[in-house]
Amino acid sequence: MLKTLATYVLKKPVENVDDAEILAQVQKRCKSLKNAFIPDVTTLFRKQLKMDMTVDDCDARVFKYFQAFTKIVEDNGLQALIGSGDVTRPGYKDRMKARCSILVENIQPTMQIERLIKYERRDCKTNDATLFDLILEHARVQQRFHSQAGERTTPQPRAQAPQQQPKRTQKSAKPSHPAGVKKVRAPPRDGCLVCRGSHWLDECPTATSEQRADALAKLRAAKNARQEFVQSKAVLATARPNMVRVNGMVEIPYVPDSGADRTMISRSVVASLAEFSPDLKLSKLEAPVAVYLADGRRIECREKATVALELVTAAGPVHMRDVECLVLDSDVEELLLGNDAMKSLGIDVERMIEQLAGASLLDEEKDEFPVGDELVPPNSGEDGVLDQLVDEALANGMP
Repeated sequence: MLKTLATYVLKKPVENVDDAEILAQVQKRCKSLKNAFIPDVTTLFRKQLKMDMTVDDCDARVFKYFQAFTKIVEDNGLQALIGSGDVTRPGYKDRMKARCSILVENIQPTMQIERLIKYERRDCKTNDATLFDLILEHARVQQRFHSQAGERTTPQPRAQAPQQQPKRTQKSAKPSHPAGVKKVRAPPRDGCLVCRGSHWLDECPTATSEQRADALAKLRAAKNARQEFVQSKAVLATARPNMVRVNGMVEIPYVPDSGADRTMISRSVVASLAEFSPDLKLSKLEAPVAVYLADGRRIECREKATVALELVTAAGPVHMRDVECLVLDSDVEELLLGNDAMKSLGIDVERMIEQLAGASLLDEEKDEFPVGDELVPPNSGEDGVLDQLVDEALANGMP
């Protein structure tokens, strides 16, 4: 290879070629376009540059993304177009600007990064090192939200699940009981329903038949109430909630509540938003606002946050700007959409109900004209007066 390089490229004997000339030729070849052809750079990176979201380690994920970008640049000889190279070379700022633009265009989602670069982190437009730190910072925050959401939605395994055995094994391991021998039951955990002793209700020596019946009735009522509560919670868990994107960064469920006068957001969501954007509009209220929760508890809100909301609906997104939300001291990551926000969208539930409850206009309206085909009789009083006027006119010589 050295002989070929010396003969056909450098055009000198091999013994006269030094290391500096070889290194110069290698660098020249690496920094030149392949076949002197400029490819469609946008389409090239769109097809080959992807961020691997299956990697849960944010540092490794972002590092692999930038490494893949560098490899594509080197494989296609794009150093002269978007390579970092020497700062003193002409066109360095333009190359770095194009380089950072391609890096931002191929990450998902791009909205928040583009917004920060446009208004706050303008240094990331021409510096891929600072851009690396910015992408890594937001990837960590998004990964934390993703992990917390997975913990909330993943059902917890039962404590006895590891002890379960296959059905065949249980059948074979099940001891055989002689016929006619009564199986001994373990005492109930809470004791007898009447005397609280370590035996079952039907074995209680002191309970009367009335006491047994009363205790069983109370047990059934408590069981039915518990089942209704669990069923309602299960319906809430399986139903897909509506989602809202707050400030274009955090997605949480939202609940429209016509009984709430103000829109409220939890403290945990506000804390996470503050990590995304330090300029979050958070201010203290002039006077605390008392909030009564569904379970009857009273909580005072002392702060409010002004955010932008993007409600995700079946018909498409609904954008709302400068929405004031009371900050609720709660760890539940959801947004309560109150009457103030819904009325700004033209939704007034009370007014709609009033319109439905109002009396029908057809019932109150009176017809000004009689119904039927009745005609005015020919000899009515109006016709007599008219005939008299005509006769008087003829008598006075009127033609």
